[in-house]
Amino acid sequence: MEKISKRVFFYIILAVFLSGIWLVFSTSTSPLFPNTYGYDSAYYRYIGSSILEGKVPYRDIWDHKGPVLYFIQALGALHGTRNGKISLIFPMQILSMLLSIFFLEQIDRKATRSRFRLTRLFFLVISALSVFCSYTLEEGGNLTEEWSFPMVCCSLYLFMKYGSFAEAEPRHPRRYAFIHGICFALVAFIRLNNAVSICAGLLIIGIYLIIKRQWKNILENILTGLLGIAVVAVPVFAYFYVNNALEDMIYAVFLFNLNYAKLISGPSFFEIRPLAQFLPIFASFVLFILHFIKYRKFRLTDAIALAIAAANAILLYRIHMFWHYFQIYIPVFLLFLILYAGIPDRLALLTAAAVSVFFIRDAVQIGIMNLQNKQTPLFDEAVRNIPKSERDSVIAINITPEIYLNTGIIPCSRFAAIQLNILPIKPDYEKEFISDLQEKNPKWVIMRCNNDGLIPYLDEPIELRYENRFNASAYCFYRQKDAE
Repeated sequence: MEKISKRVFFYIILAVFLSGIWLVFSTSTSPLFPNTYGYDSAYYRYIGSSILEGKVPYRDIWDHKGPVLYFIQALGALHGTRNGKISLIFPMQILSMLLSIFFLEQIDRKATRSRFRLTRLFFLVISALSVFCSYTLEEGGNLTEEWSFPMVCCSLYLFMKYGSFAEAEPRHPRRYAFIHGICFALVAFIRLNNAVSICAGLLIIGIYLIIKRQWKNILENILTGLLGIAVVAVPVFAYFYVNNALEDMIYAVFLFNLNYAKLISGPSFFEIRPLAQFLPIFASFVLFILHFIKYRKFRLTDAIALAIAAANAILLYRIHMFWHYFQIYIPVFLLFLILYAGIPDRLALLTAAAVSVFFIRDAVQIGIMNLQNKQTPLFDEAVRNIPKSERDSVIAINITPEIYLNTGIIPCSRFAAIQLNILPIKPDYEKEFISDLQEKNPKWVIMRCNNDGLIPYLDEPIELRYENRFNASAYCFYRQKDAE
C-alpha cells in the first residue's frame, strides 16, 4: 500500500510538472499564448478541424504527414471552436507524455532496486525533458514526434521485458508481436521515420530468434505482427477508400515522403549547434560503455538498446534539417539513463547531468523568450479588411497556416500552405495549383511582400489583375481589381 501511494504521488507531481512545462513550451496549444499557433502545429490543427467539417485530408486539403496525426487533431478539436486555445489537445499532450513515462517507469522498476527509485527517475525525466524543450525551440509543440512517444515507449518496454527472460525462454510472445504491430502502424501513420526505434528493436529480436532456430515462433510473430498492423491499417484504408482519397493518402504519406526525405537529407557537421543535436546520442553510448566496463556483461537488452540508438543516429545523421526531428530520440535517451545511469555509477550519472546542462540552459532561455514575447495576432488586419463573404475565395501562399485558424479564411486550393516545399517535388501538383488559380479565380491572394521571383507564375497575374489593398507584417494582401 505504501509503494502504491508513493507511485500515485509520483504521477501527481509529474502531471503537475509536465503541465507547467507544456504551458511554457507548447506555445501552439498553451492557453498562456492565445495568439500563437506555431507553424506545423497550426496546419495540423486546421486539418483536424476540417475533418470535423466534412473535409478529407489529402483530397480536400493536402499535407504529407500521416492520417493518424490528423485524427488526433480532430479529436482535439471536438470542443467546437477552430481557433480556441482552450483546446482538448493540451490535456491530451499531458496524458500522452504521462503514458510514455509510465511505460519507461515499468522498465525502471525492474532495473533499479533503491528506496529512492522514483526520486531518481523524476530527475532523469527532468534531464530528458530539458533536451526535449531545447529541441522544441520555436516550433511550439504538438508535433509528430511528441504524438509518437506512447507507442515508441510501449515497444521499448516490451523489448526490455522480453530481453529479461529471453535466455531462459527464447520464444517471443505472440501478444508482444501483436502490440508491436499496432504501435508500428500508429507511428507509421503519424510519420514513418518516427518508427525507427520499433523497427530496430524488432530486427534484433528477429536475429536472436534466428540464432535460436525458433522458426515456428518467427512465423507466428510475423503473422500476429501483421494482424496488429491490420488493426490500424484496415480502418484507415477503409476511411480513405470510401472517401475516394486512398491513392492520394498512400502517395502523400509514403511515396511523396521518400522524395521529400531525399531533398532534406545530407550530413553537415560544420557548425557547433548541429553537432550539439547529437549530444544525447553520444551520451547514450558513453553511459553504456561506462556500464559495460564496470559490469562486463552484454545482454540481449543491451543489444536491443544499442541497435535502437545506432538506428536513430544513422537516420538523424542523414535527415536533420530541422532541430525538432531529434525529439524522437528522447524516449531512447531516457531508456539509456534508466538502464545505465544507476545509483552506483556516479560517473555515469555525472555524464548524464553534464550533457543536460547545455540543454537546460537552452530550454530556460527559450522559456523566458516565450514568456516575454507573447505574440500579438499576425492577421488582425485580415479579419478587419477581408469581408466574411469573400473569405472562401482566398489563396494564401507560403504563409504560416495560422492564418486559417484566426481569420476564418477557407483556401480555394487543397495546397493551402508550404507550397514552395511541396509543388517542386511533384510537377503534377504544380500544374494543379496553377489550374486552381486560373479556374477558381480567387478574389484575394496573400503572399510575402518580398517574393523575389520565387513563384514566377504569380508575378504577371498579380501585376495585371490584382492590387495591393493592405499589408500585415511581412505579408501583402492583393484583391482583384475588377471583383464585385
